[in-house]
Amino acid sequence: MKLKVLGTAALLCSSMTLASAQNATGITPTTHGAQVSPDVAGIIYHGGPVLGTAAGHPVHLYFIYYGKWSTSDPGGPAIMHNFGSNLGGSPYWNILTTYKEPTSGTTIHNALILNGEYTDTGSQGSNLTDTTLQKVVRTAIGGGHLPIDTNAVYHVLTSSEVNETSGFCSAYCGFHNYMSIGGKNIKYTFVGNPVHCTAYGGVSDCQGDSNNISHSPNNDPGVDAMVSVIAHESEEATSDPNLNAWYFATGAEDGDECAYMYGTTFPIGNGSDGNVTLGGANYLIQENWIGPGGTAGQKCALSYP
Repeated sequence: MKLKVLGTAALLCSSMTLASAQNATGITPTTHGAQVSPDVAGIIYHGGPVLGTAAGHPVHLYFIYYGKWSTSDPGGPAIMHNFGSNLGGSPYWNILTTYKEPTSGTTIHNALILNGEYTDTGSQGSNLTDTTLQKVVRTAIGGGHLPIDTNAVYHVLTSSEVNETSGFCSAYCGFHNYMSIGGKNIKYTFVGNPVHCTAYGGVSDCQGDSNNISHSPNNDPGVDAMVSVIAHESEEATSDPNLNAWYFATGAEDGDECAYMYGTTFPIGNGSDGNVTLGGANYLIQENWIGPGGTAGQKCALSYP
């Protein structure tokens, strides 16, 4: 996801490899930051590549569970695994099929699979920098734990004791970016557990529904908040992997226009809210932006059509 605060995003540009044409980076903002200003003119294609355009070649997700998950939250990875395993083919992921390139007609397919998982118990310590975050991904690939894959998004999913020093909690809940490994363009993300964000409100720092701060659909408020960020970063890393494809004139990507907007929700028995059911489990995830190839106009939505 992109940062909610465009000014803060600009400050972070110096520490990440970003496309100069885009003012905002691929960052999911925090709830306490200013929202991205709506852009009624619609999202614009800027010519860069996207993922998932070849029939029969779904976008691959790789989950790297980083940190002390086994002791801090042993059930957390299973919640994220179920979500990642059932996102592809869903009405929610189908929103990305509305991103049709205006000249070639190339579009993103509703095809996504969780293709691999790896646990790193903390090889780079509990205070990640943008550089050591990349090392986590490089280690997972270089060590043979995950394949090297250019039609993929590698999510680094950190447990509650882990910080990302370039702005986790203070400016963002997650971000996506890209780097070169062995001459290949590799897309990756950081998604942190907001339980870590005690100085900024804890889970509420990355959760816009007040009912889901102390309770949540899967009885794990921190991880349930992470799931929404995973959705946000997955869709943006697919539609704007190199930060030069689909984004608004403001610099915001598709997910940013709908950050912390949940659409129609339904109550969960423990007092929390959900808005989608995938793989037999309920989740509360942010909406995504319907692109110019949609039949009902550009807007935030939970599904398409």
